[in-house]
Amino acid sequence: MGTRSANRRGLMNSSMGIGAAHNAVLGAATPIASQEAQQVATKNLAFMEGKNQRDINTANLAAAERERQLAALTNLVTNSQSSIAGTLQNHEIPGATRAAVQQSINDQTAAAIAAMERLYGTRINWGTLNPAITSQPGALGIGGGYGAGTGVRV
Repeated sequence: MGTRSANRRGLMNSSMGIGAAHNAVLGAATPIASQEAQQVATKNLAFMEGKNQRDINTANLAAAERERQLAALTNLVTNSQSSIAGTLQNHEIPGATRAAVQQSINDQTAAAIAAMERLYGTRINWGTLNPAITSQPGALGIGGGYGAGTGVRV
C-alpha cells in the first residue's frame, strides 16, 4: 500500500517513499502486535495469579500442618509430664522402680516424637532427654528423687 502511493507520486526510490512504505507496514502491523501483546499479557497475568494462589494455598496448608504438629507435640509432652508426676506422688514406689518407670515414659515419649518426625518430615530438637533421676525419694525436695529435667526433650 505504501509503495503504490509512493510510486504514484514518483517517490518510489526516494527516502520519503521508503519511509512512507515503512510507516504503512508499521501502521498495519502495530494493531495486530498490540492485540497479540495484550493477549499474551492477559495469559501471563492469569498464570501468575494462579501460581500465586497455589503458593498461598501451599503456605496455608504448611502452616496448618505445623499447628497440628505443635498441638500433637504439646499433648504428648503434657501427657508425659503428667505420667512422670504420677510416679512422683506415690512414695510407696521404690526409687529403682520409679526410675525405671520414668525412663520407660521418656523412651515412649522419644519414640512418639521420632514417629511424629517421620510423619511430618521434620526434625524436633529441643535438646536431650535429661530426667536426672536419683534413687533417693525426696533427695531433691520434690519427692521421689525427680530432678532438674522435665524428663522430655526441652
